[in-house]
Amino acid sequence: PRLLSVLVLPATLLLATLAGCMSNPSDVESVTFTATDHAFTGPDTITADSIEMKFVNNGMEAHHLAWARLDDGHTMAEFMTFLGEGGEDAPWVHWSGGAGPFMPGMEGKTRLDLEPGRYVMVCFVPGMDGMPHFMAGMSKEVMVEGAQGDAPEEPEWDVELRESNFAFTFDEAP
Repeated sequence: PRLLSVLVLPATLLLATLAGCMSNPSDVESVTFTATDHAFTGPDTITADSIEMKFVNNGMEAHHLAWARLDDGHTMAEFMTFLGEGGEDAPWVHWSGGAGPFMPGMEGKTRLDLEPGRYVMVCFVPGMDGMPHFMAGMSKEVMVEGAQGDAPEEPEWDVELRESNFAFTFDEAP
């Protein structure tokens, strides 16, 4: 999990940063997930292909939220066992974005484009004991049913992101 958290934390922070740089089409569902020590609250089912996710940290520790879609036939219990045994990659796990990390009392928004299916949200931030929060039960299962009708338009970006040699640079979009 250590390698995975090193990769997932910067990626989710990057997503949260870029979220403020895009427009919010009216056909994107807004949902809120709240972190406490050590749980997530929010809807159990989402009926949208794209969501604007507000993430609120009401805990006393830093938290983030990473989304993983599980292939049909796989369960949250199987996924949690996989992570607990140090699993980092499996063909039936599809990392799908996230938000944070956020310090206590902070919040942020990001947009996620989600395929219909079973998702598990987890927090990889380590606690004072060095163990990632998901090992203390910080996880939640969410079903995404998919929207009916046309897919939402892509957001308009007003920044350009470049990655080179483990560094990111931001420029205004052309």
